[in-house]
Amino acid sequence: VTVCLFLDMVTVGDTLTIYTGELITIYGVADTGQVAVMKAANKDIVTAIDMFMKGQKRGSTKVTFTFQDPVYKGIYTKTITVNVVDPSIKLSRSSLNLDQYKAVTLKATVAGPSNKVKWKSSKSSVVSVNSLGLIYAKKAGTAVISATANGKTAKCKVRVKKVSYIKMIHERYGLQVGKSVKLGYNSVGLSGSAKWSSSNKKVATVKNGVVKAVSPGTAVITVKRGGKKATCTVTVIGASNQV
Repeated sequence: VTVCLFLDMVTVGDTLTIYTGELITIYGVADTGQVAVMKAANKDIVTAIDMFMKGQKRGSTKVTFTFQDPVYKGIYTKTITVNVVDPSIKLSRSSLNLDQYKAVTLKATVAGPSNKVKWKSSKSSVVSVNSLGLIYAKKAGTAVISATANGKTAKCKVRVKKVSYIKMIHERYGLQVGKSVKLGYNSVGLSGSAKWSSSNKKVATVKNGVVKAVSPGTAVITVKRGGKKATCTVTVIGASNQV
């Protein structure tokens, strides 16, 4: 990553902060792009060759620039302090508990020459992640989400809890004697076939989800699947009345 620095915008004694691995291109004057000559007091921290300055490792050093004014031809020098810091990346969460089928976006805070973040899941069959940090819980288990930028990595441990439920589409239903209706339900994470029952077969019967109104009254229709159940209260009225 290359950043340009124009020395006519720099004041003697200024402090410049750059990142390890960051490359700075130095120009003497913005209008002409004249090249400066540089010298770093500590070459282990900053290397300065020709018109390029690069942060090598964390630390602080003085860097002197020598350049010629293009108009007056005078030779000028400027010395500034250059601080070199390591890039960093931090996630909005270091651990996360999610129910199956839920999604959430992790936010990455990046300090470094590049803001580009690469996302990865240690087990994409459990938790997937896209290029924007949106994670989706697929199935029960544990996965580690990694975000990498500028050679630095931050991680978030995600635990996914299995979700299983069954729910009637209608919790209550009115029906005339002699009429029938097929009740529906939604279920997640359950195996096996559904089993239906009626709390009062003299009022309403049920078979494979189809309820038939027998006589006025109330019956609770129950569907069971995978150890879980859901109910719908059916109220039956006489054929001569309106529902």
